[in-house]
Amino acid sequence: MTVRKLLPATAIFALCSSTAAADDAPDPYRFWPGITIAHEVAPGPAPPQNSAGFSASGEGDTFLQAEATKPDNTTTKGTVYNETNLYGHLNWSDWFTLNGAVKYEHQRFNNLEDYYPDRTSFMRSEGLTLRQLYATLRPDGTEDFSLYAGKIHPHFGTAWSYNGGPGIFYNFGTDYEQDEMIGFGADVEIPSTPATSWLGTAHLSAETFFLDTTALSYSLLGHPPATDMFVDRPGMFALSQGSAANTNNFDSVTTALQGHDLLGTSGLAYQLSFTHEGVRLPGEKAQTGATAAAAYTFTLDDNFTTAPFGEYAWIDNFNGQDGLTRNYGVIGLATIRGKWELDFVGGLRNSDDHIANRDVWDYQSNVSLLYQPIDKLWLGGGFNHARINDVGSNTVGLMALYQFTL
Repeated sequence: MTVRKLLPATAIFALCSSTAAADDAPDPYRFWPGITIAHEVAPGPAPPQNSAGFSASGEGDTFLQAEATKPDNTTTKGTVYNETNLYGHLNWSDWFTLNGAVKYEHQRFNNLEDYYPDRTSFMRSEGLTLRQLYATLRPDGTEDFSLYAGKIHPHFGTAWSYNGGPGIFYNFGTDYEQDEMIGFGADVEIPSTPATSWLGTAHLSAETFFLDTTALSYSLLGHPPATDMFVDRPGMFALSQGSAANTNNFDSVTTALQGHDLLGTSGLAYQLSFTHEGVRLPGEKAQTGATAAAAYTFTLDDNFTTAPFGEYAWIDNFNGQDGLTRNYGVIGLATIRGKWELDFVGGLRNSDDHIANRDVWDYQSNVSLLYQPIDKLWLGGGFNHARINDVGSNTVGLMALYQFTL
């Protein structure tokens, strides 16, 4: 499944939850991490509890972007769209949290294919969807071990996310994001021993899940049909649509190892993940995939922080299609100086269809420049070039992002 990478990714510096620059460096968490792994959706600091032991918190962001796109094979098209995220948390003491996340977004061409629009549009097919609703249980009241269940977001890959490649445009990682899954999982911090110390601070997680086709997948306000060839996120998921993990059974699994300070190197974060996703329809084949990602954050002076990022992903029988193997490479560089951020992203996608005997290479590159005029407000713009199925496309975009607390 795909979901829009909403925030410019200064949060590349947060590939793992504890990865940060020195205390006197520019804030590496200036952008909210957003919808990331299932048990880490925007946890934030716990607010004061009332006499009954309950506490509640909420936060969000709203993002407005305008783009002008000129594909090689058609005229220039313009689009304006809004994406808004809301996150809520209800805590009972230190051991139980109920988390929710909703997203308002455009639902047609809501991925990299945006750069080949079929028409000029304004707020086209904007819809409100429930992305996560799950409970987390921490038996010992710490993050050393946690169990979670509900509508979750498994740990596969990072490049699609706010924790991944920087910039204001989609990258190829949106192809393999696992989103809107019903399931359960566990996360454990690996104890530091002489044999494991080289991993730094590391967590191991495992989940089993299937795509949500219940009423919880219904899209309010915007409700495009799945039969529309331009739809990325239909108004409601259904078993009849097929695809990987759309089985209504717990026959899909994802495991991940993520950590920071690898080999004792401060600021070096990493993630390794593996997935096997079942299928249901005749002719589909189970999807198998693996990813490896790393980011290194370092500070050049008290006002200058930079971080390179890279991720490789391999997926066989992509989205259940028999014989289609895909390889991805996404690299990025995010640099912050004071209130300014400059981001570069590059990506390759190889689609090798063994049955059709067709081998296609796609690529993308972009640059974004962002400025923070006041607290919680970001303004910026950028340029993106993509070439998909031998058709080029150039896009210029302007954006405004505002964060808020509920």
